[in-house]
Amino acid sequence: MLLSELRESKGFTQKQVADRLEINLVTYNRKEKDPTSFSVKQMQIICDYLTISLLDQLKVFEWEGYCSRNQAVVDRAERDSEKWNALLDKCSEMIQDFLIREEKYMLLKDAFLAVYNSTEIAYNADLKPEDFVGSQSKALKMFLPFFVYKLGNYHFVQ
Repeated sequence: MLLSELRESKGFTQKQVADRLEINLVTYNRKEKDPTSFSVKQMQIICDYLTISLLDQLKVFEWEGYCSRNQAVVDRAERDSEKWNALLDKCSEMIQDFLIREEKYMLLKDAFLAVYNSTEIAYNADLKPEDFVGSQSKALKMFLPFFVYKLGNYHFVQ
């Protein structure tokens, strides 16, 4: 169920809800298309103002997805920073070595994303810095097929 459908069925205009939230109509219109972009406080005001049932709240605001995204942020904040930093260094070195060996260059933003995403995968796979040692390392075996595929589809700066 869309928030716009629910709002209309209750007889409210976008302008009325925007005024209640103390935001302008353009902002409300944009947020109504993606209800998860409302803050929790704004969601509560909307629910009270439109008298939205708990069941409809789950449908409209996609609480499950919203909560899981927030949990992912909490999980990242609580991770072991020493382990994260060690893996970040190792992933950075691994990607750098791979690019040098392949004589390829990436845009900085793409290299950053590759390092960050690789680090997140390595962290979640519970790899350790020693898993990056050697030409037949566990990490290299894990990431090499992905890099070869990605590099094959990437337009390199020569």
